[in-house]
Order: sequence, then structure tokens, then C-alpha cells
Amino acid sequence: QELLPLRGRAAALVALVVLRPGLRREQAASLLWASAADPRQNLRQQLLRFRQTLGTALLEGEDTLQLAAGVALLAPADGAELLAGEAAGSDEFGLWLAAQRQSLAQAQREPLRQALADAEAQGDLDTALRLAQSLLALDPQDEASHAALMQLHYLRGEPSAGLQAYQRLVAMLSAHWGTQPAAS
Repeated sequence: QELLPLRGRAAALVALVVLRPGLRREQAASLLWASAADPRQNLRQQLLRFRQTLGTALLEGEDTLQLAAGVALLAPADGAELLAGEAAGSDEFGLWLAAQRQSLAQAQREPLRQALADAEAQGDLDTALRLAQSLLALDPQDEASHAALMQLHYLRGEPSAGLQAYQRLVAMLSAHWGTQPAAS
């Protein structure tokens, strides 16, 4: 099996095909090469480059695109951003990419949030604290995760650690957005 690391629009094209089943060629071309004189020509060239590099098609389909038979994708590492390095601009593709990234991040955080709630309900504060720290590692700007960490320090009888967590939240919010924590 040959591995083909993809970057830029080549990676974006494969991501679109995988994450939007039934994607029409015209849609892919206009999303990825909106400012090109002939977006479909750019798409044809990219498909040809795949074929030339691999000796076989990576994507196939006359009207809609799909992965070619026998092609498999490696799952990204946990926490890896979808199409890392690709800017999520204000064009249609950029908006789609931003929405996909947000959806994937939410799907990654939700099981941790549920496990945190379960651990806290069961009184397993050590596990709950580790889960809250994991949530913060995934999204250091999530105010709810900071609040959960502060609450856990309070429940564990660690007021100074809770105050330090609060001070980190205040510093982060001030540095990034010039705001203060929301009243809870």
C-alpha cells in the first residue's frame, strides 16, 4: 500500500468528497477554485495529478465524486485539526471548513463532557479533574471548561487552585477578547 500525504487544495478536495457524500463535480470545483477562470479545468487537472502520482485514480465519478475503489484514508490523530494549515476564509469553502472544524471539535468534546458529569455525579473528583483538564487542553478558550475546573477545585477543598484557575481564565479572556468572565 502506498501512502500519499495530501496538502492544500488536493487535501481539501479529498476532505470534501469524504465529508459531503454525493458531492457533484461542479460543486467541488466552485468551492475550491471559486476565483479561477475555469474551476472545472482546475478540478480535472487535480484529478489527473492524482492519477499520475498514484498510477490509478484517487477519486472517481462522472457526475458525483467518491473515493476510488481500494482507496482508504488514515484517521487523523486525536485532536488534529481538519485540513490543518488551510485557512478558513470567508468564501464558501472557508465557511464550510470552519463549520466542519467546529462540528468535529464538538463531537470530540461531548464524550469528555459527559464523562466529566458522570464522574462528578459519582463523586470521583480525581477523574473529573483529569477530564476537565483534558477538555481545557482541547480548547483552552472554552469558558465552560474553565468554570468546571474551578468548581472541581472548590469541591476538592482546593480554594487556592480554584483561584489560580480563575486568574488564568481572566488573563486568557482579557488577552484574546478584552473581556471578563461571564457571571454564572
